[in-house]
Amino acid sequence: MPYKKTLKLKKKLADGALSPGIWTTIPSPTVCEIIAGAGFDWVIVDAEHSTYNPETLLHILMAFNASDTVPIIRIPSNNEVTIKQVLDMGWGGIVAPQISSIKEVRQAISACKYPPQGIRGFGPRRVSNYCKDLDDYTSCANDALICAIQIENVSAAAQIDEIVKLPGLDWVLLGPNDLSGSMGCFGDMTNPELWETIRKILETAQAAGLPTGNPLGNADTIRQTLELGCQLVTLGDDISYLQNGMNNALKLFNDTTAT
Repeated sequence: MPYKKTLKLKKKLADGALSPGIWTTIPSPTVCEIIAGAGFDWVIVDAEHSTYNPETLLHILMAFNASDTVPIIRIPSNNEVTIKQVLDMGWGGIVAPQISSIKEVRQAISACKYPPQGIRGFGPRRVSNYCKDLDDYTSCANDALICAIQIENVSAAAQIDEIVKLPGLDWVLLGPNDLSGSMGCFGDMTNPELWETIRKILETAQAAGLPTGNPLGNADTIRQTLELGCQLVTLGDDISYLQNGMNNALKLFNDTTAT
């Protein structure tokens, strides 16, 4: 049952353990099947900036059926209909992007939860093994998913003290590029004010016991991620791994055949 591995991941994080994951943006079940066999704790599929359709998302979920990796989806927008559909499909959780206010965080949490905690409509066919495990799923559904938000606006950073107190919020992720844009320093990842804001977001969330992460992480930034106190350690993304593999192969060829 897919929701069981989500509960297992949540327990691991609650115990304070570090958790490695990967982002993917290539709309390919084959790519995700390869990722499923690699041993990551979680994968975040980026449906905000990539060309996924519902059928492809379903096939991607099937690629993770036999894997312990928890598939999470960054939804295109913080929309209750979209959230209901992907959770019913069987995704282990959602990342709500472009968060700019505590109101938007409440919307995401409410859309993830069945009443009385939220407003999620009832119809969990695939995620309940096509209703064979309906009672089991219903009994733990509100706990058996990950509701993550991505802070991408300085106005949300100003409300972070209240945001982290909201029941039902599971993860707090950064959105450094859009956050920098909202601060008037778009793309300047060395800006002191940006880093002061980033540290405030992370430290406040961590003090509230919430796992945090930075989606811009890769194998070269693991140390920085750990120094920031993040439990969710991004080890890269599918495009970067593909590009790096090709670049390294060509470099090896050119170095070997150079005269």
